[in-house]
Amino acid sequence: MIDITLAFRTLLLESADLTALVDQRVFSDFLPQSQPSPAVVFGVQTATAFEGLEGPIGMDQDAMLIDSYGNTRAEANAVAHEVWKQATITANLPGTWSGVYIMGITRRTGTRHTIDRAEAGSDQRRFLSTQTLLITYNSLVEVI
Repeated sequence: MIDITLAFRTLLLESADLTALVDQRVFSDFLPQSQPSPAVVFGVQTATAFEGLEGPIGMDQDAMLIDSYGNTRAEANAVAHEVWKQATITANLPGTWSGVYIMGITRRTGTRHTIDRAEAGSDQRRFLSTQTLLITYNSLVEVI
């Protein structure tokens, strides 16, 4: 079965520059409790399966919402930049990650900057830089 979230995580973790910032802290859907920053959390926001006259053509495009967490604004922005830099390798070099052939990744939105609320009794906040990327991939054939 095609798993775009596993493929996207594998793609991100291939970046030495990104892992230098976040280590292995790249998660799908939510940030586990008590995980330190910096970290990356991503999830499918919308999914589109393209169809022809006779049904699915085997190409899907998912909008992936990516939150880049940091202890400072600069750190969150640096993580977001490394995510985008790694995603752009597919623009000129489509490839296979965790059995999924990714045809390309493009930016859907600019980067939105927010701050998490501080926990009760604390003044420490976590900074987020959020972006949405469109991932186009082959959804019918798992590549081995």
